[in-house]
Amino acid sequence: MTDRYNAFLNRIVSDIAKDRIYTDELRRLAWGTDAGFYRMTPGIVIRSASEEEVSSILKAASELNVPITFRAAGTSLSGQAVSDSVLVVAGKNWERIHTAR
Repeated sequence: MTDRYNAFLNRIVSDIAKDRIYTDELRRLAWGTDAGFYRMTPGIVIRSASEEEVSSILKAASELNVPITFRAAGTSLSGQAVSDSVLVVAGKNWERIHTAR
């Protein structure tokens, strides 16, 4: 992992529980796999739990020039998880989020 990604990890670890930040090879490979033909293994996988966490992730990524890819249920069967950078998973915690109309 490059210095840029280490700096990113150091920045977000104070805002996101360590048990939802994956840097081990097996979980990065698993979360980066979908029904597509292409394979890229994310450098970091983060399971986000709130809007505040996503805001923190995006702020740190912007400041450190780290690309972000989002993965969410129901968006696509293939291609959504293809990333070799940071993969942010919006899963069960996002089912209760509603946008104002």
